[in-house]
Amino acid sequence: MIDPKASLTFLPVQLSRNRITHTIDALDPVAFPDRSPLRYLLTLKVPEYAQASTFMALPTLEGREKPPVTQDGATTYEGAFFQFDSILDGFMALQKPAYRQSELSSIATLTMPYKLTEQVLPGGAEVERGIKWLLKGGITEADAAGWADRFASDYQADVRQFLTWQPDSKIVGHQQEEYLYFLLNCSPLPTEVRLRIEYTLRDGTTDEMTLLTLKNVVQYQVICAPVGPSMLAAQVPAGNPLMRYRIWLSNQANERLSQVRSFTVDRQYRRNERQILFSNSLGGFDTLRLIGAGSETLKVQRSSAERERPLDAVGFTELYITDVIGERTLTVSTGYFERHAVKTLRYLDELLLAREWYLVTDKGHQPLELLTTDLVDHEDDGDLVARQFSFRQVDVQLSYSDLPAAPAQAVRPTGWRGVGMMHLLDAMGKRTGLGRPIRLQKYYLDDGSLFKPLTQKPNAPGDPDYIGGLPLAGIDPGTTPFPSAEITRTTTYSRTNCPTGQVGGPATIVITAGKYGGEADGDANQLAEAEYASLNTQVYADQYGTCTVSPEIYAWSVPAGKWHYRAGQPSKTSVHHSTLMVTDMGNSYGLSAGPNVYAPGSNDLDFPVINDNFWFLYTMGTPGQLYRIRVYRNGLPIKDTTFRMNQDGYELHLLHPMTETLNSGDKLYLDLTPA
Repeated sequence: MIDPKASLTFLPVQLSRNRITHTIDALDPVAFPDRSPLRYLLTLKVPEYAQASTFMALPTLEGREKPPVTQDGATTYEGAFFQFDSILDGFMALQKPAYRQSELSSIATLTMPYKLTEQVLPGGAEVERGIKWLLKGGITEADAAGWADRFASDYQADVRQFLTWQPDSKIVGHQQEEYLYFLLNCSPLPTEVRLRIEYTLRDGTTDEMTLLTLKNVVQYQVICAPVGPSMLAAQVPAGNPLMRYRIWLSNQANERLSQVRSFTVDRQYRRNERQILFSNSLGGFDTLRLIGAGSETLKVQRSSAERERPLDAVGFTELYITDVIGERTLTVSTGYFERHAVKTLRYLDELLLAREWYLVTDKGHQPLELLTTDLVDHEDDGDLVARQFSFRQVDVQLSYSDLPAAPAQAVRPTGWRGVGMMHLLDAMGKRTGLGRPIRLQKYYLDDGSLFKPLTQKPNAPGDPDYIGGLPLAGIDPGTTPFPSAEITRTTTYSRTNCPTGQVGGPATIVITAGKYGGEADGDANQLAEAEYASLNTQVYADQYGTCTVSPEIYAWSVPAGKWHYRAGQPSKTSVHHSTLMVTDMGNSYGLSAGPNVYAPGSNDLDFPVINDNFWFLYTMGTPGQLYRIRVYRNGLPIKDTTFRMNQDGYELHLLHPMTETLNSGDKLYLDLTPA
């Protein structure tokens, strides 16, 4: 039986192989009418090494603001634009699974936090933005437009996908190496990760069990799980082999963290079977099983010289070979795809786009380079489908041998010792009172001297040399240096199941102060914001939202000289004041920071009374759909319009008729509904 799904919030993580940009907002054009001397500076800060708590600053990027855009008499200053994904991607590294890896492991080099510091010269102070996280991976540009910043949070909250695009229900060889990767960007963080399996044997016997466990996992790290059939070899009775199984990850309470993936074991005799391990687009490693015919070719390049023949020499050659370099190539077919032919063919794009390839042999993972540069990845009305690939062995061959795999050899004994210290955190990001080293440093056991050359690696759970947590003096469990701030905020959704005659309003979400913790400023607040985002749903609003009669009549203490704005669908409407010179007030997109400028989607706002009628209303919705917008002033209707949303999904209106004016103390209410 598959474990029940755990209730989790998935935190945002950016993809380093997609476009990552940042815009520094333009300075106030009123205060700085001359834009020519303005210089916009952006400094990237990255950890000094994997898992480090200290950041180092990279060379500062300098930019100029975009030219101002004037539309309908309103001038907008967009600020300075920066793109830096390729810079950050280089600070992370892929990590291939160990040869025949048999334990869960945690990878610290596939993810990384970073900070941004802004400054505008002359005279501007430095402003540091909060920490953001990266995964060394990417998706296609077509998908990135809508998913790049939401893949790890929104998509994963629903799908919980392992870091792979290979089709499910995969056929694997009975000795095949197979691995699955999973990003731990979930909250609350599990205190233990379990690799769970449901399997079926040849005689029909089925069972489920926990194969492997991993403790002391760290937020945002990637888990590598070996899921090949050999993992069950010790669990299956002799003479009753494994036929099918399903794999997933669960927490310490056997609540499912990941999706479920299915495998079928191929027990046919395959004379020509090879396995290629290669990096995929999301930072993991997939295994491609090749069962078609193949060939290996050795091509050599010789360097020669001539030498003088001695007088009366017999059997002497004047040709002298100075160097021989051999290059071995492998050309092999996939064999006909036995299932999911269309999906598998498309998925083979991953092989061409990979950064690393390895041939799995009985001596280890042999590095390869893919020579094939093109692939027909779709055929209309295709029948039997197979493809052929050519690889080059990266290691050059200078000599020949045919030895078996080398046995273990006695060498000078070495060990690993810890360097640095990090706190171990509980599921809410608070300290447990335990700490462990950040890095491991290799050294000689006999005299304690450092191994030559200097060798270090992250101290990550699952590593065979991992050093676990030890009690730290003076640290009380449950404490944190950076507790989360309280969040008391309404949902962006309104209740839809109110009784007839009543109108639904938003629900109020309260997340108490100090519920979450973090080791850096902003970490705990990010966890709290993630919980708010997970609760900010239509389901929550329908359960806890308000129901009111005549929402256009409401009580509000309006300051003197101002009028009040309230919208029934604040995420779908916005207002702004615009003259021929500048757009200076409102909560619409694209407004420069300043007095009476609010974030899009904000509600219950007070604006000053202006002696003109240049207030405008933006409505947003489904392109081409009919909508009705009604505007009430002090409970009385002053605008009632039915219109069709344009093909861009928005429409611009006058906020109120030119015959109406806004006076001190007025309370406006906007109601946007499908017509």
